[in-house]
Amino acid sequence: MAFEKIIIEEDKNSKFWNPQTEGEYIEGNIAGDAKDKYGNRQIVLDRGTDEEGNMKKTILPAHHNLKRYYNHINDGDYVRVTLVKIIPPKKEGNQPYRVYQMEIDPSRFKEYDN
Repeated sequence: MAFEKIIIEEDKNSKFWNPQTEGEYIEGNIAGDAKDKYGNRQIVLDRGTDEEGNMKKTILPAHHNLKRYYNHINDGDYVRVTLVKIIPPKKEGNQPYRVYQMEIDPSRFKEYDN
């Protein structure tokens, strides 16, 4: 029996945010959460709507420094997440440690139906 490659269609309204440079940021309303393949909680960010009226979603990474903010935010909060610093790995082959800052704008809260 031969294996066949499975091609998963990418959701054009959902993508992952993976900042590469210090100072890079993303903003949006928290529209819920999801789990990554390791069971880590990830935040789903509502970045507005596309030309067809569908929500444009971006998933925040499950980086350790970012996850420490997750207990301080709620669905509907408008947040800005900024990559503040990238610390090189101590061992070659490991991933760098990313330091984030999260801010909330209470005036831009958005109610979601669950």
